[in-house]
Amino acid sequence: MNGSYFQNPTFPTVTNEDIKEYPRQNNYYNITPNEQISFENILKINKGKKMKLYLSFDNDSEWKNKTIEGILENSYKDFLIISDPNNGSWYILKPENINYIEFMEKIN
Repeated sequence: MNGSYFQNPTFPTVTNEDIKEYPRQNNYYNITPNEQISFENILKINKGKKMKLYLSFDNDSEWKNKTIEGILENSYKDFLIISDPNNGSWYILKPENINYIEFMEKIN
């Protein structure tokens, strides 16, 4: 039944010479070559750095604009954790509230 209507597909042969090696991007920081530089990745590779965060909270009259200074303890897709060694406070912040970040030391 398959003899005259459908032909089996043919694929080109691939040799080792055909496969190109691409240089790996900074795998030390667990960023794969397919990932692009993003807010999350920049924070991930700068864990432990001292920073100043400028925040806005639209629905809060008391905390309309806030500045927090501290150390980036960890960052995730939906939040980041900041510790303030001056007063012992810890903050869990959503990236949506961050206007911008000022690093107090050189970043990676």
